[in-house]
Amino acid sequence: MKNIVKLLPQLQIILLIIFIGSGFIFADVTRKRTELSEGTFYIYYDSENKEIAREKYSHNPFARELISGQVPDGIVIEKTKDGDYPGTIEENYKDGKPDGLVKSTMSLQGGTVISELKYSNNGKDMQIKTTTTFGFGSSISTSNIIDGKINGVSRITMHDEDGNITTTMEMTYEDNEMVGGVKCFDKNGNYDPKMSKEVSERMASLASMKMPESGTSKNEEETDLLSGKSILLVIPSGKGSDTEQGIVKKMLELNAGTTTVVELKDGEIKLDAEGFDAVLFLGCMESSKSFWENKTVIDFIKKANSSNKVIGAIGFAPSALAKAGILKEKDATAGEGEELQKTFKDNGVNYKKKEVVVAGNIVTANGAKALKKFTNELIKLLQNKK
Repeated sequence: MKNIVKLLPQLQIILLIIFIGSGFIFADVTRKRTELSEGTFYIYYDSENKEIAREKYSHNPFARELISGQVPDGIVIEKTKDGDYPGTIEENYKDGKPDGLVKSTMSLQGGTVISELKYSNNGKDMQIKTTTTFGFGSSISTSNIIDGKINGVSRITMHDEDGNITTTMEMTYEDNEMVGGVKCFDKNGNYDPKMSKEVSERMASLASMKMPESGTSKNEEETDLLSGKSILLVIPSGKGSDTEQGIVKKMLELNAGTTTVVELKDGEIKLDAEGFDAVLFLGCMESSKSFWENKTVIDFIKKANSSNKVIGAIGFAPSALAKAGILKEKDATAGEGEELQKTFKDNGVNYKKKEVVVAGNIVTANGAKALKKFTNELIKLLQNKK
């Protein structure tokens, strides 16, 4: 299951790439997107930075209207704005018109994403191939947009650092709706029912998740619920915890909480709770368990608890709280699995089959589907913390 869920939102992210604004880089023909009083335009420049053409902007190449000049045949390059997604976009022109080939390269979440898009049917259909490279390996995903909607089989293959396939995921879509869940296959191409079930359930819970209502929206009464409160979020690097981090972080910040994220990396674990009111351990996936068995992490949990911090843990992370001894003779919950159950039993924890359990200053949750309740309970504890 290692690193799989981290890339689940990838297809949706890639569809946004071609919408990002642009600036200059050196090439035979470059372009930038410009906002003018009469609308938004692509303005094209030659190697001497002279305007040679202007088009009415649209992310769909076939929907653009040539206003002036002529775009020469060949590749046009634009540079995306500095910020969250810096990179370049290359688009091919033939006979003065885009031929539907688009290549995007950009930095994303510590890695590199290269997308190749082929438009057809006047821009209503699109074939997408995306290669994502991170420190722990890479993935290649393919999908099809038909009449403006995701249809057919979308596939993601995960590769290790040597380029070997470790896992393949297949998802079948009908008009943007996934049909039949996710099918996962191991490195030999054998169907893995356990992994398929876990990933399917996780995707379903995340797809249906909405930002919570009471206690988490930024309205007049609740704007400053966590004003002056500082929360440390601890996540295992590359273990599929980015989604949990994003949701919990946003919910806390909507209520004026200050958040700091620390990633646990192999051979590089440094933790300090000084100055924080709460410490949250986010690691829903089984692949994160090696971090929750780490002595540095367990000692840190003991120290945070003795300092009366609010402590939260979700998925596999509650096992670390159990091993630290702070859940002894207390009620708690965690992700499913015999190993977790045994850890709780061996450390005197009263396991409760619930989504969320509060025991004094500690909140535990059983997985991603409980993120809303989990964060709301943390907010309550932080509100009452002096």
